[in-house]
Amino acid sequence: MEWGAADPLQRGPVTVSRSPSTIGKRNAIGAHGGSYCIYNALAVASKELEADHKPDFTNAEPAVNIGPFPQWGDKKKIVAMDPWGHMVPWLYQDIMDKDNGIGRLVPDGKVCISKFGELNVTKFAVEPVWYLPGVAERFGIDEGTLRRSLFEHTGGMYPETAGGLTVYCFGDPAAMSDPSKKLALRVHDECNGSDVFCSDICTCRPYLMFGIEEAVKEAQNGGSGVVIYFRKEGRALGEVTKVSPPPISGPDASETHQDTVPSTVVYNARKRGEDRASDYFKRTENIAGVKDMRFQALMPDILHWLGITKIDRMLSMSNMKHDAIVGQGIPILERVELPESWIPADSRVEMDAKINAGYFTTGHRMTEEELKAVQGRIWEENKRLSKGKKGLKKKAQDPFARKDCVGKTLVNRTTGLKNANDALKGRIFEVSLADLQKDEDHAFRKVKLRVDEVQGKNCLTNFHGLDFTSDKLRSLVRKWQTLIEANVTVMTTDHYLLRLFAIAFTKRRPNQIKKTTYAASSQIRAIRRKMTEIIQREASSCTLTQLTSKLIPEVIGREIEKATQGIYPLQNVHIRKVKLLKAPKFDLGALMTLHGESSTDEQGQKVEREFREQVLENV
Repeated sequence: MEWGAADPLQRGPVTVSRSPSTIGKRNAIGAHGGSYCIYNALAVASKELEADHKPDFTNAEPAVNIGPFPQWGDKKKIVAMDPWGHMVPWLYQDIMDKDNGIGRLVPDGKVCISKFGELNVTKFAVEPVWYLPGVAERFGIDEGTLRRSLFEHTGGMYPETAGGLTVYCFGDPAAMSDPSKKLALRVHDECNGSDVFCSDICTCRPYLMFGIEEAVKEAQNGGSGVVIYFRKEGRALGEVTKVSPPPISGPDASETHQDTVPSTVVYNARKRGEDRASDYFKRTENIAGVKDMRFQALMPDILHWLGITKIDRMLSMSNMKHDAIVGQGIPILERVELPESWIPADSRVEMDAKINAGYFTTGHRMTEEELKAVQGRIWEENKRLSKGKKGLKKKAQDPFARKDCVGKTLVNRTTGLKNANDALKGRIFEVSLADLQKDEDHAFRKVKLRVDEVQGKNCLTNFHGLDFTSDKLRSLVRKWQTLIEANVTVMTTDHYLLRLFAIAFTKRRPNQIKKTTYAASSQIRAIRRKMTEIIQREASSCTLTQLTSKLIPEVIGREIEKATQGIYPLQNVHIRKVKLLKAPKFDLGALMTLHGESSTDEQGQKVEREFREQVLENV
């Protein structure tokens, strides 16, 4: 349904009926009759009304014609009623007559038994028994090597063999081995996350459903449809390698669509990275050491057991499955790829990477460069700002690397000569802005300065960071307000990479009586987006020097306050912290331009700021 569409057929009907024939097509919540729905329920309960009653609308057309008018095609003009409601029985008569018109399977009473999707299927369950000489020959190794590898890598035991499977046959089972009948086959490897829990990070479930549908259609046409389901979870890498819980995506879990099931170790690595198609197989190799361990060489055994001698329609794009089947002397006449409409957006990473690696396609096969542009959903890096990131290990640091250390300089391998210049370069000083400007109003700001050059007794410093005192941060927090945080990584025009952390607090609206000022989650997300946009715009369009001049007068904070007035009034909007992530190559000329003549006794100029400590009206 497309609310606000000018064409009623494009808009579609509002379906709220709970009758058995329509409950699967409901696209609205609520009940018929508004306040009279209780009477409807009583009538059904007392057997006065059939629950699946279909009204007869003969001669029930409206007495006068109303519309359509241009306003009906504006989704913002009419929001509390259905503008096409009085014409539903006649506008959508074809849809009601078709009833299950959107379904792709037509009930025939033999294969597809009913309109509710009941299928007539014959099921075979198979447990494997390995003939080791034959298995060794399939893999191109000698029997002794196979036996030794199985013995050594299973701890000297003989566990159950891999390869459990289930066969689902649609139509007459005898047709599977009849060369005169057409056969549609789907060989499917288990993917619990997608098949059962509907994850959209891969195309396993869509291809399984497509395979079942095509198999049923082939059986209805007089042929045979077969789906073979192999137990090879996670490319046969196993549950332990695969399963681990995913973190929440985005500052708010509802802001970004997220994989709806337990993710995998491989998927965690993908989503914490850039999740590009060019790195799809690399992620698996980094963790498991191999791209795929399904070993399709043993897969054709079940086809021989079923008596299959040819496959008319192979419902798989896998080159490995194709080569294994053809290698066993079973010809494949047609390979059917998954239609584009069945591929979820987040699955394009997997599909395009596999097509590039050899999967069958009649369309475009991307190059390595083109794969770099295919990207799936990624997890936001600024999640859990208020709570911090728990459970993440810190990267190992080189003890001899120069650190950003306040108040002292680490001794490293180059320290040997007692040279004051070398000892001071790179040293970080943290000073209060109140001391620099001789103004107690700025006592809550701490500025970090990095020594880049020493000339005589003067240290030439550059901006290295900014922070609030913990006392100041604590004094801003009130339990009747909503705290909103955001951080943005930006690069200035002179190539300094910075991370800016912003905070904001909600405040009372004019003439508000209620004491609390809690913002809704949707408002918080909208404000955070505005904060991110403004910080990105203001910081990326200037040099580091120009940016520091914006930080102390709170230029960015005032811009955020103005931009968010229509969402929720804010107060105490601050860039509370600035962290230097990466500086460009040291340029003495640029540093001298910044400082001017270092031999003079000229002091820095005080920057005026309209700051007044807020006085609470009541507590």
